[in-house]
Amino acid sequence: MEPTIETQVEKRNAVSVETGLYLLALGIALLMRLAALGQHPLSEVEAGFAWQAWQAARGESFQMLGQPAYIQPTAGLFFLLGSGDVIARLLPAVVGSAVILFPYLLRERIGQKAALAAAFGLALDPISIAVSRQAGSPAIALGFLALALYLYQRRRPLAAGFFLGMLLMSGISFVFGLLAGLLSFAAIWFISREDFSFELDAQDRRLLLSGAGIALLLVGTLLTLEPQGLAAMLQAVPEFLGGWLGSEEPSRVSVLQGLAALLIYQPMAVLFGVLAWFNRRIQNTENTALATVFLIAFGLILLYPARQVWMLMWAVVPLWLLAGQMISALLSPPEEQDRLLVWGEAVFYVVLLAYWWGNFSKQAAASGFSLPEGVILWEYLSVDPNARVYFIRLLVSVFIPLLVVLMTVFVSWGWPGDAPLKGTSWGVGAFLVFYVVMAGWGFSRPPELLANELWQRAPSIGYTDEMLAAIEEASVQITGSEDALQLVYTIDAPLVHWLLRDLPNAEYRAEVLPNQLPDVILNQDPSFSESDAGQFYAGQHFTLTMSPQWGGQPLPTDTDRWLVFREAAVSKEWAYLWTRADLFPLYEPAPAE
Repeated sequence: MEPTIETQVEKRNAVSVETGLYLLALGIALLMRLAALGQHPLSEVEAGFAWQAWQAARGESFQMLGQPAYIQPTAGLFFLLGSGDVIARLLPAVVGSAVILFPYLLRERIGQKAALAAAFGLALDPISIAVSRQAGSPAIALGFLALALYLYQRRRPLAAGFFLGMLLMSGISFVFGLLAGLLSFAAIWFISREDFSFELDAQDRRLLLSGAGIALLLVGTLLTLEPQGLAAMLQAVPEFLGGWLGSEEPSRVSVLQGLAALLIYQPMAVLFGVLAWFNRRIQNTENTALATVFLIAFGLILLYPARQVWMLMWAVVPLWLLAGQMISALLSPPEEQDRLLVWGEAVFYVVLLAYWWGNFSKQAAASGFSLPEGVILWEYLSVDPNARVYFIRLLVSVFIPLLVVLMTVFVSWGWPGDAPLKGTSWGVGAFLVFYVVMAGWGFSRPPELLANELWQRAPSIGYTDEMLAAIEEASVQITGSEDALQLVYTIDAPLVHWLLRDLPNAEYRAEVLPNQLPDVILNQDPSFSESDAGQFYAGQHFTLTMSPQWGGQPLPTDTDRWLVFREAAVSKEWAYLWTRADLFPLYEPAPAE
């Protein structure tokens, strides 16, 4: 029987709605990754990559780090648009948004609704957002892989080959993803004996290899201007192996921090992923494969001695694909007789959890006090009203999650079908969506709080923008121009080189001689003014970088306060800006006696 005109119209409308929803997910992903991209200055790790891209744009000689897929295109952006923090982060932010293509590619295998749920989950995923917003981000490897697979599925082998070539130049992230992928394919084949053969005809193979060759030639060599990009591509393998063999710097991320990062930043994906794995109605070959990929990728992260939190993005994709199937099953409309129960439960749990979060936040704000020695707890509670309030809030914080579980079990026991679980899932899910969005928006925190994020690669950002503003202000007062003063800096770090790149009279020296006194000196010597060379200078200090100071513990001692506000102890690295006082127009020498 041939399809009627009405059926064809319905299919076209369904396709257009689905396409519109994917475009909406892409818009959300871009918004979360591009919003306020230049709000904070580059960190030390970011500046290392951005500084090399700036050197490449100027044709200077340097030794390239193992990520030409970022350095070479960003050098081109610097050459065309000028350098800046936003431009330095632009490529990872845009390419990182392509992560939502993975659900689209698998929508026929896991279902359209499940794929859409996973796409919106990945668009709002805090780890993916945070990593994509960093210069030199390893997220470009995941994005280039998604683009290559998408274009190949769309029968564009030449373009797919180009992004495959970009993937090969994405540094250690590509090597980690390749290892995780190979181990996953081997495990899935061992479990299900599923055939993973990829048949390519001669023309597609030729176009695919041609596209990869074009990427390696044009981007890897920066139009033949920086051929060392091809050599830098190969550095990723020994760098990754060095993490296993101990030749690289040991990881500052412990196994417990890796587990904590997954639970703190991905509670929604973890909850619904676990439900999908244990739900017999949606257990299938695809779920088994996705769970296997997640477990292998996450296990590899925990086993890798040089582990970093950004590696979680390779495990997050299969986790959201798994969770999307459970979310889509629970989003189906309830039966008419169950609607009152489902909506009533959802609203009640949203209000209950909102109250729980408010109570937990107030508990965290009041934490930090300790009981005096020799005082019995119950006697102390009868005397100190602050202690009574704190412990009541603590009991409420523990009781409400237990109440949600007990009420769900009790209602499920007395009400047939899946309506009780659906009502609970709608309420808890709505609360977790709010939590995930707020966690994903964590990039807007002040630098002291950003330093305590688990996804932040230490050392974190400082207040280098204020230091640069002070330099420009001093230049205006001394020379009348923002970039004309003579500045000498003794800090040989990519971060400082990057900050002072636009000052033509800024010069690096290992030390300042007494007979060579520039307008401004930037160093890390707080006693410089007491030396012979610094006796004519007045100084001020700025925070160059910050790092978490948790005393070797995986999480801060005041954990509840950190969970809510990200407040914890940080160590600061200072830079000192010394200006010759006699050069200011308002300077007056001391009156002669």
